[in-house]
Amino acid sequence: MQWERVRTRRLDSAISRRRARQHTDRTATAKPAHLVGVLQVDDRGVRSRWAQQLRWFVFGAVAAFLVSFVGSSVLHLQHDVYLALYFAFVGLLMWTYVSRNQIDVREVLRRNWRWGILAGLVLLVPVMGNVLSNLAPARLLLRL
Repeated sequence: MQWERVRTRRLDSAISRRRARQHTDRTATAKPAHLVGVLQVDDRGVRSRWAQQLRWFVFGAVAAFLVSFVGSSVLHLQHDVYLALYFAFVGLLMWTYVSRNQIDVREVLRRNWRWGILAGLVLLVPVMGNVLSNLAPARLLLRL
């Protein structure tokens, strides 16, 4: 009887250790819920992540300026061709950023859609005011 209790305790202890090990193995490889779709922090910590994001921002800003400057001021491209090239460049830059940083776009959009609608509604008034103010002179020219 005593031997059965000791054996049962040892078996329960072994099972508990195995479950704990399996749990830590699973949680070590799975993304935490609050980090899904967000950049993961590497072994060097948060500073390297901020430095990486700063490099992306500086590269994107400089490259967008150069594409804009070369397309409009140096090559004097027709406006529609320039915009097509610029949008293609920005799309490629965004795709590269998302793929290199392993961002789950669906998760980010699912989590932030309310903020997007709020920002759209806030910006709706000034953008529409600008568009409508620019249409008034064009209507006057069409009447002439």
